[in-house]
Amino acid sequence: MTMPVVAALSVGCLGGCGGGGDDSVNPGGGLPGSSNGSIMACFTANKQISFSMTSSNVPPGEVELNRITIGPDFYNNQAVMKQTAFYSNETVTTILYYSTTNDGARWVAVINPDGTVINDGTFFHQNMSPGQTVTSADNYPTTFVGFEAITLAGKTFTNTCHVRSVPVNDPQVGLVDQWYAPGYGLIKSVLPDGEISQYGGDL
Repeated sequence: MTMPVVAALSVGCLGGCGGGGDDSVNPGGGLPGSSNGSIMACFTANKQISFSMTSSNVPPGEVELNRITIGPDFYNNQAVMKQTAFYSNETVTTILYYSTTNDGARWVAVINPDGTVINDGTFFHQNMSPGQTVTSADNYPTTFVGFEAITLAGKTFTNTCHVRSVPVNDPQVGLVDQWYAPGYGLIKSVLPDGEISQYGGDL
């Protein structure tokens, strides 16, 4: 069985980069955004929730993402949000921990399906403008595209954070687009090979 493409769960450093971010923010293209959005809200859930994910264009031999849970938790004695992705066989998971402060949101760590731990550190400042890019310590860029409304499975998510990153497990293949929604975290990802995973309804 081929392991899932871990970039499907998170931006930036999900496939194999380590170290922390340098927190640098570079001006981007000034894409239009919403003045009502909050980067911190995109990575915050006030309670434990679970929702289904539907996947399409999954390459042969790979397991597909079919369920996500998110909620408050602790990691290394730090209060965090824990988002767990469950794949179609329910025995393979990817876990992402992130934290928020008044200054923004930070990816703390990723636990890959094989048990390896990546200390990510990618940080989005709370006042980032659409089109700005953050670069991790090992030089993998992630761009904040902007706040967007997106409707999936009959539910409209407003002020989602749309981010675009280089897949660190294979930076030559293209870009990963992802949408994170207040109270839900990751609700949609589009991989360079055309694979799409997206919210399919609350459980």
